[in-house]
Amino acid sequence: MKKLSLIMAILIAAGVSFSQTLNVSPGKIQVAGTPFSGVTAAYLEIYNIGTGTSWYTVSVPSNATNWVTSGTATGSSTNEIDSVTLTFVTTGLAAGFYETDVTVTQTNAPIQVKTVPITMEIYNDENLGVAVGPSSMATVESGVAIGSRSARAVAIGANTIQIGGGVNSTAGTVGIRTWQLLDANGRLPGARLGATTATTNQAFINGAGTTSTFTIVNGVITVVTP
Repeated sequence: MKKLSLIMAILIAAGVSFSQTLNVSPGKIQVAGTPFSGVTAAYLEIYNIGTGTSWYTVSVPSNATNWVTSGTATGSSTNEIDSVTLTFVTTGLAAGFYETDVTVTQTNAPIQVKTVPITMEIYNDENLGVAVGPSSMATVESGVAIGSRSARAVAIGANTIQIGGGVNSTAGTVGIRTWQLLDANGRLPGARLGATTATTNQAFINGAGTTSTFTIVNGVITVVTP
């Protein structure tokens, strides 16, 4: 990016005149991942090396939007470099290669079309942690997945525990079947406590023989009065 900016500055300082000229980099994108662990986002840099403004659109073929999407549909560049995020969705995909072209089109004259080939390789997840039960797995070494003969347990992320059939994708938490038992701080979520016990006020007789009260919020005593 710095090299590109330097080249543009030198050319403009030398008095070189350009019409709006669309440029897109990199020329191709290759990513890889697994259905459960996913794929890291990739980025396109879109910029105009000319003296005008490039107005552009970014499009993904409709038959590929189930696994790749663009965070930007339209934009413009004068001298700045625009970063466009490509997000990949791997849930439920079979192992193999997925290919498409992302098209960036300059919509003002001169019309220019840039095509960026996208290749995503999906390979099967492997159990790296502690897993019990057929096909159960933990995607990292610190994960634990305990399933049964008929229900698969999957723990995704560091220090994640899943007990019973289901997928726990919230790192550091404990899940039982489809419910979260403990959050990443080791506390019971408010939904597990129930509306009637999430916040309560209790009265008691203190050592002086008078009445005091204390407040419980999500299982923790927060206020004692007097």
